[in-house]
Amino acid sequence: MWLRNGDHSALVSPQGGSILQWQWREHFILGPARMTRVDGELKQRGESHWCYPNFGTPPPEWATLGKHGPFRKVLLQPHFGGTFQFAHFEGSGRDAGIEAKVSYGLGTEGHDAKLSVCHTGKAGRVPILPAFHPYFAVPPLPHKGLWVVIGENRSSTLTFATHACGASQIGPKARIVERDEHLVEIIIGTICNVKLDLPDDCTHIAIWSDQPMSYVCVEPIFGKPGTFGTPQGRWLEPGERVECNVRLDFNELSQNIEEW
Repeated sequence: MWLRNGDHSALVSPQGGSILQWQWREHFILGPARMTRVDGELKQRGESHWCYPNFGTPPPEWATLGKHGPFRKVLLQPHFGGTFQFAHFEGSGRDAGIEAKVSYGLGTEGHDAKLSVCHTGKAGRVPILPAFHPYFAVPPLPHKGLWVVIGENRSSTLTFATHACGASQIGPKARIVERDEHLVEIIIGTICNVKLDLPDDCTHIAIWSDQPMSYVCVEPIFGKPGTFGTPQGRWLEPGERVECNVRLDFNELSQNIEEW
């Protein structure tokens, strides 16, 4: 399903309620979804999706969930609201009694992503550690790559990937950053910046890429990594509802990285 608003367009799918690509004019912001060869093996990349019920490697007793949960492979039911600027998907989760909904809203100033999970009370409490897994596109030459900034000023640049200088400070081992009250800013070369406006229950950010010249994942996590299924982790109680929201605020750049 295509969403369109002004110069923005996004392609979304009922499979996991995923974003297959988000473009501003001819420039990719997220995606595009693709199969790419990593260490000799074809792998799925570029598809922005929600990780549910877990993010990261679970303990042995939950190993069947995998690193990012099975939700990405669940075919949800689309619900159309008569607009090409909003998409809504819903369905049952892996466990009986869990209902999950995903919605996306595409505006001229950004993109809203929301996961809502409700425990209907038909089973005992279940562990959760949700995360949003967006693949930010690294633009080709001459657009100077992609930068990630966490904090109030540009002196706190965390990591970047460029074609001119090669990849720096980023790789296949995820870097986990504890989030404070500041926005996370992704500067996509000379094209735009996207600020992640996140709620208080988003406590950590993971930054990762196995092909930093093509894409970089900047993943908001709603809980402490490594605590899934433990007494210290988040649990969804019968009758409880959890909502995870990510706002991607878009701004066209008026200056490029070389002027900083």
